[in-house]
Amino acid sequence: MRKLFLMAFAFGLTSVASVSAQQTEKLSTSFTCKATYPKGKNIYLMDSCKVNYTIKKIVGKMGVHTDVEWTSRPDFTYNKIKVDRAQLNGDKNYQELVSRFDMITPKKATFAVTLMFYSDRAKTYFASAKTTIEVNYLEKAGATVSPETYTINDWSEKLTDVFVGKQSKPGVVTPDKSMKEFLDLMRLTESTTKMDPSQRGYNYRLRNIFTNADKIDVADAKIVSVDWNDDDYDFLVYEATKRKESLALMAKGDSMKASEVYYSNRKYEPIISMKSPTYWKTTGAPCEIFDKALNQADSYYKKKQWNEAGIYYNLAYNYDSTMAYPKQQAIKIQEYIDYKNNRNVTGLIDMIYVEGNHEVKSFYIGKTEVTQQQWARVMGTNPSNFKGCRTCPVENVSWDEVQQFIKKLNEQTGLKYRLMSEKEWEYAAKGGKNGSKSAFAGGDNLTEVSWNAYNAEQTTHGVAEKAPNELGIYDMTGNVAEWVNNQYDKTTRFVKGGSFADEASNCAIEAKEKLKPDYKSNSVGFRICQDE
Repeated sequence: MRKLFLMAFAFGLTSVASVSAQQTEKLSTSFTCKATYPKGKNIYLMDSCKVNYTIKKIVGKMGVHTDVEWTSRPDFTYNKIKVDRAQLNGDKNYQELVSRFDMITPKKATFAVTLMFYSDRAKTYFASAKTTIEVNYLEKAGATVSPETYTINDWSEKLTDVFVGKQSKPGVVTPDKSMKEFLDLMRLTESTTKMDPSQRGYNYRLRNIFTNADKIDVADAKIVSVDWNDDDYDFLVYEATKRKESLALMAKGDSMKASEVYYSNRKYEPIISMKSPTYWKTTGAPCEIFDKALNQADSYYKKKQWNEAGIYYNLAYNYDSTMAYPKQQAIKIQEYIDYKNNRNVTGLIDMIYVEGNHEVKSFYIGKTEVTQQQWARVMGTNPSNFKGCRTCPVENVSWDEVQQFIKKLNEQTGLKYRLMSEKEWEYAAKGGKNGSKSAFAGGDNLTEVSWNAYNAEQTTHGVAEKAPNELGIYDMTGNVAEWVNNQYDKTTRFVKGGSFADEASNCAIEAKEKLKPDYKSNSVGFRICQDE
């Protein structure tokens, strides 16, 4: 394999490198809010809440995870009718309603928050921003367990009214010449006015604010809205009213009228125990069966056995669909499972399924080689010699550095990426289960499928510019040779596929070369894969 060696010099960049090496990956904070209700309107159950808020850099984008722990009022007022939990619990005729009372949970909460970013190096808050936090399907009052999912957006989509400069209060910038060097490293400018979102590189600068902060604090927070399933409240009011009317007639000795009032012309199915002598009047499942399924679901949920919990929440909802809680929990679990199974969390790394055979297990492979943009989004730097091409494959990375990239990518996404084995690489290059026996990945015409020594003009090119192979995978031949996980011995690894600097023999699917794991060249890069 023919190699090109280009040396990069970095004079006077010591301070920049030191900042980059200490980039922040994850910051957390928390705040509390009190719920208020306008006079004369419905008074719902939320009294106050604690919000645990985490920002995480995920392949260069802003990932946000939020937990809301809320405390419940002892009663609620809906359509001017008050329902008190203690009164329900203290009367045997209303016992079945207590668990339904505890089942009422918000379907969405929205908060307006002002954040301040602090730097240990600058010893001050150096930026502030506003954000809106939306949380779907809150837990029961007092519950603390929830699946960890992140909503992922561009920084500019979530951070607004951004002020840069020394601040003790958000948006009030105190001019300070000593801040200039620190802000220059992030390509930020001190200003008493908020940053212009139309400014070129705005999203990049917001990311720099985060990656150079050592902590975030909440300067101000308020509840914008809490959305409830009003049918939950309406049902409890309706059921309590029906029972009260029926019990009043029973107290007068008119049992037939009491039964008629309770069971006739109902808006909702009644909650009836199988022990009740009038259970035969209902067509729904007895409350004991519903409660058993729900309790089992909650038990699995607390143990974070998500699949089992989802099954039982759906089962409980099938027994009784009156309350929204079981369905909300099932939806939340499914969203978490979908999130964990998403092969392209940020929309930046496309993966293609490779169906296995009797020798190779099925797996997912990167549609392209890892690009300079993708590397920079994860690592915050670009080590490539051929800079200035975001879609070109990253190169000048050793096998050891690739492992650092994969480790950080896995930490950011919560997924498990890795390098392929030599056998997996060749299997995918040939087109998988129903692939061809062509010499190169995608066919026998080297020029059509690759950038190589005959057409590349001694440089890398943007990925996916040449024809893909049968699976839709690009550049497995040429552009850059790709590290694989196999080792020749304890101190040597392999690269496959040939590069822009290679002739046909080194670009053949079966060709390989052994290199030291710390070796770097502008003709060597990599692509990633995942287990099925």
